[in-house]
Amino acid sequence: MTKKNLLKGGIMGSFASFIYRAILRTDSKLLERILLRLRRLMLKFTNPLICLEYGGFRLILPLSHTIFYNQKIYPNYDRELHHIGKFIKSKYGFLNMVDVGANIGDTAVFTNIKDANYLLIEGEKSYESLIKANLSLNYGTDFSQSNGGGYNH
Repeated sequence: MTKKNLLKGGIMGSFASFIYRAILRTDSKLLERILLRLRRLMLKFTNPLICLEYGGFRLILPLSHTIFYNQKIYPNYDRELHHIGKFIKSKYGFLNMVDVGANIGDTAVFTNIKDANYLLIEGEKSYESLIKANLSLNYGTDFSQSNGGGYNH
């Protein structure tokens, strides 16, 4: 499924993207609280897919997903994965990583170790296309998918 097909959110999707981007950009605690309440209100009616860039990574995610907001609050959230993976690969010559509860594939995206094997396990069927799209968005199409949902980069 292409990015364009995934992001058919119309006006609500555009508004959701605007809200999330504003949350990430603002330094004002008051404005952030207002925007978070607006987001929470919107989530009572819809949960559109949005495409955001933050910290050098681009992800397609539902409005309800908080990965980039978590990184705003906790700047090292998920950021050490690359260093840990790099250390393991340099020490052992390979990296095999299992992510149970892979959600949208963000852990594999943030780890980003070339020639590593990732087994991404996610029970929520609707996230399958997001995992593929996010890996593709960030690293092109050099991922091979096995029958069980594993990816090789």
